[in-house]
Amino acid sequence: SVELDAGGFNNIRMTLEIAMAWAYATGRTFVLPPRQGVYLLSDNETFMLHDFYHLDAGSMNVMEMEDFLTEQVLTGKLIQKNGNRVPTTMFPP
Repeated sequence: SVELDAGGFNNIRMTLEIAMAWAYATGRTFVLPPRQGVYLLSDNETFMLHDFYHLDAGSMNVMEMEDFLTEQVLTGKLIQKNGNRVPTTMFPP
């Protein structure tokens, strides 16, 4: 996944496109960041990537952050660099 910064839309767009290209090139699933506000785009409105990109085209594996947390993290499937599973107790409900 990628964490959106407080930059303008073009900075956010470039960051997302690089992260999506990296996920596609390495055969990984791209985890969409949660809905949030975008600097200078709106004062009180939130957006998701679906609002700007057609992510249902099927050429790349995409997963919502909430689904990732539910299916991977809270079920104990998240693995650390050393090969050990991350204990689910690290993530309170």
